[in-house]
Amino acid sequence: MQSPSCLRKTTESKRYRYTGKNSIFVATSDHPLARHAKIDFDEIKSTPIIMFPETHRCRQLIDRTCTSAGFDLQPLIETTTIDSLFGLVRSGAGATILSKTLIEMYKSDDLQVIPVENQ
Repeated sequence: MQSPSCLRKTTESKRYRYTGKNSIFVATSDHPLARHAKIDFDEIKSTPIIMFPETHRCRQLIDRTCTSAGFDLQPLIETTTIDSLFGLVRSGAGATILSKTLIEMYKSDDLQVIPVENQ
């Protein structure tokens, strides 16, 4: 069985660059990437991702950034509320990528928040 992937390569480049500065990877403290100081797309691409639907502004911004980096976002689960999104992350169903603004508005001290950056 193939591991779930949130990011699909859309170009032939070997290096994937992230140009956004305000996206945050959110996961449980026992997630394999939870101890990282920063996350690069190469580290996320095989992680199951939970996101808002494509109609949500935060999702549109992250989709645009993924496309610029050469990937199409392929969430495992889409949900319409921040509470259900955080609930699914807490349950271990996957991680999420959110805007820094949303993270600041909906503080969740029990979840790990890690900036998504270039390396």
